[in-house]
Amino acid sequence: MENENQVQDIEILKEEDNIKKVVSNALQKFMGKALDLARISEMSDRSFNQFQKSLKDECYNLIDQITVLISKK
Repeated sequence: MENENQVQDIEILKEEDNIKKVVSNALQKFMGKALDLARISEMSDRSFNQFQKSLKDECYNLIDQITVLISKK
């Protein structure tokens, strides 16, 4: 019985890791596309750098928040 519980716990951890990876990959892909579009815009270098920093901060904050929500399950 204890082994079954351990196996279930391991499976849950694997699911959580997979969800984290999927969300992380999706947000990183979104961030890359947004940065590509910003690069070809008429945005000044200074504005682009500020946009890039803000976008990265927001995306990584979202990844962290989702990770916390998943681990609270």
